[in-house]
Amino acid sequence: MNNHSRPAYPVAPGGRSSEARFRPPDLIRRVLVPVLASVALCAGLPAQALNIESAHAEHASGRLGAAFELYEALALEGNIEAMKYAGRMLERGEGVARNPQDAFLFYREAAERGDVEAMNLIGEHYEQGRGVQQDYFKAESWYRKAAAKWSPEARFNLARMYYRGSGVPQDVDRAVKVLRSLAASGHEDARTLLEEIYRQGQRGAPGGPSLKAIRDAAEGGDPNSQVQLAYRYESGTGTRADMATAFRWYMQAAIQGHPGAQAKIGDMSRTGRGAEQSASEAAFWYRRAAEQDNPVALNNLAFMLLKGEGVEKDPERALSLLKRGAELGDPSAQSNLGRMYLDGKVTPADYSLALKWLRRAAIKSHPAAEAYIGHAYLHGLGVEKNASLAAIWYRKAARQGHAPAQSALGFLHQQGVGVPLSLDLARDWYLKAASQGDAYGQRNLGYMYRYGVGVEKDLRTALSWYLTAAKGGDEVAARAVSDLSPLVKKEADAAGMQANALPKRAKKP
Repeated sequence: MNNHSRPAYPVAPGGRSSEARFRPPDLIRRVLVPVLASVALCAGLPAQALNIESAHAEHASGRLGAAFELYEALALEGNIEAMKYAGRMLERGEGVARNPQDAFLFYREAAERGDVEAMNLIGEHYEQGRGVQQDYFKAESWYRKAAAKWSPEARFNLARMYYRGSGVPQDVDRAVKVLRSLAASGHEDARTLLEEIYRQGQRGAPGGPSLKAIRDAAEGGDPNSQVQLAYRYESGTGTRADMATAFRWYMQAAIQGHPGAQAKIGDMSRTGRGAEQSASEAAFWYRRAAEQDNPVALNNLAFMLLKGEGVEKDPERALSLLKRGAELGDPSAQSNLGRMYLDGKVTPADYSLALKWLRRAAIKSHPAAEAYIGHAYLHGLGVEKNASLAAIWYRKAARQGHAPAQSALGFLHQQGVGVPLSLDLARDWYLKAASQGDAYGQRNLGYMYRYGVGVEKDLRTALSWYLTAAKGGDEVAARAVSDLSPLVKKEADAAGMQANALPKRAKKP
């Protein structure tokens, strides 16, 4: 790693920068950007490489020093996304000397321009005293600003502060109320903290109500307690897991208008987990939760509208819902919205918007978004075609278990495109994808066994993989089944005739 040293902004005692804001933009454009452009040329980049995609490409390729220089130049020109990337690299010491004070400055500039994620980051810096004097009041203030724009991370951070009394009066009831809402929407950190609170409550320690207290409140009609009780039965926290009972309590809260419970009922009805499977019932509850801006419901209802699952197809409405979910910061909605702009099937293709939303989701390590970015680099959609960068993004997703990315990475290794040629790695990635039901991985395994590519030729095994892929709807595999079935039958008949032709051993008297 090439860690570039750089002059820090002047910092006053206590870690606070003596600069109220960034340097004047006219000075930046006249002095700093030309200097960094010359640095880019020295690094082998064209002068016009001062754009966010070039910075992302440098970062993904591991050229962290060059990436940081580009992010910094773009940030100082006012690019909010670059401000956040530059801040992260300064915080972590990636490609540049670690400097939390300067990271704070970049985040603050993005936050003051209205970026919700940066607002939450500023809150964390004030709460922890990272690069700035610790100030719980300012931390709470920034968390509130982000929470008002429906940032789930800011809402979680506020709840955590109230639960632990970190610089604010302890208010466990207030914390639990927020955490229950987040947990019902699928926020894993909120669920984990709730479990901690519940365990402490069971031991008699302060920090959470007992199961009996929750049940009493739920039976008294409190929808938040009903969701809390339902979650306990769903997860088996403090009681035996019972999905039917969980569904009953979620339903009672949903009827009272609790958006997280409504989204949960939608999930359970759609999957048949703890409830009778019904797409129309799922769509009904997702719609009610979506009307209250529940991000899970917005994304899932959009998916159903795209597929015509339980509802009439309405791609335009689906697009509208995904836009709202993406704006609220939901990574699944951001990824799906990016995909729609990428493939141009529902709305005219717009690669710039596609990559904007995909990268926002990828920052949160959303595997599908990472895979779509890999697809964009492989095919040159909105970025310069680069198979090596495609492989990097596919690998990020594949390591998280994303089956389509695993298949794509297997194909790159099979062809030696963007990665070293390795039939062993190709087979391994195909197997990982195929075991998750990915038809493309199954079909490619069929190909490898049919022609003996990296494995011993085996027509019966090939046919088996082709059949599995064909059952999943793969038309290419279905044609391969038609072509291969007579050959396998012929091979089997020949083997049977050969076995019958062998001399039989005489029986012992």
